[in-house]
Amino acid sequence: MSSHSSIDPSIGCILDGITTSGRAYLEGQESVRSTLISKARSLIGALERPNETITWLAWAEPTRRAAIHTALQLKLFNILSSPKSSDEIARATQASPVLIQRMLRHLAATAIITELEPSIYAPTPVSRALAKPRSAAALKYCDALPGPVLARLPAYLAQTEYRNPNNPSDGPFQHAMQTPETPWNWARSQPGLGEIFALHMSGYHEERPSWMDPGFYPIEERLIQGCKKGQQHVFLVDVGGGIGHDIEELMVKCPAASKNGRLVLQEIPAMVAQAKQQRPQVESEIHDFFGPQPIKGEI
Repeated sequence: MSSHSSIDPSIGCILDGITTSGRAYLEGQESVRSTLISKARSLIGALERPNETITWLAWAEPTRRAAIHTALQLKLFNILSSPKSSDEIARATQASPVLIQRMLRHLAATAIITELEPSIYAPTPVSRALAKPRSAAALKYCDALPGPVLARLPAYLAQTEYRNPNNPSDGPFQHAMQTPETPWNWARSQPGLGEIFALHMSGYHEERPSWMDPGFYPIEERLIQGCKKGQQHVFLVDVGGGIGHDIEELMVKCPAASKNGRLVLQEIPAMVAQAKQQRPQVESEIHDFFGPQPIKGEI
């Protein structure tokens, strides 16, 4: 049982900050949203006992990630588009009702979905986002590639006596995946991983400001004025630009850019093939960004 003297003295200050930032946010000051989130996280850190935080890190977070990944495989978040019972969800997924109930309870306990009443669950903004391929791709990609590497990183660092990794051909990735390949070459051999990565990149800045939005970056003054004009010139090169989502966005939000010169996507062969299929209006060419840049003298 805790005593009043054990209360973190910073809690009062944090609460005052949340009150101030909260009022500003409710009055329409979107700029304070990140500050409010930071203060809310600080409050959790001040309120939680160390053992509670350690238990969350050791058990709640890893099992939540496993539950989310399994739910994505079952398309559970698509099924849970409106409140449903665990039995309804089990029938729709054709999975074990006991397993589904256990997953749903954990997803609700960790705020991915909501439990309205015993065994009745409802979606949240997060679960609705995870029902979208571009949002789900972030977790699928990280589970497939960065996740296993990070899990084995401590063993690699111990093996190398904690030297900073500096060799892209012999580092944490090769140690974790037991391959001499670079991450990019390895990923090409994994069925479907390229498409998942492209989806992840195209969805990365969803709900975030884009540099092409009005007032964000002075495109007209900094890029268009004074540039070489005409389709014989290149206006922009997007190196490693996935399947051309940024170029397509620029065409829509700043039509003057494409009128001043060509917009060129450079990517690995698999991404170029996908771009030509999905975005034929985007000019694309194969290029390894570790090699010399073939387009020169166009600025």
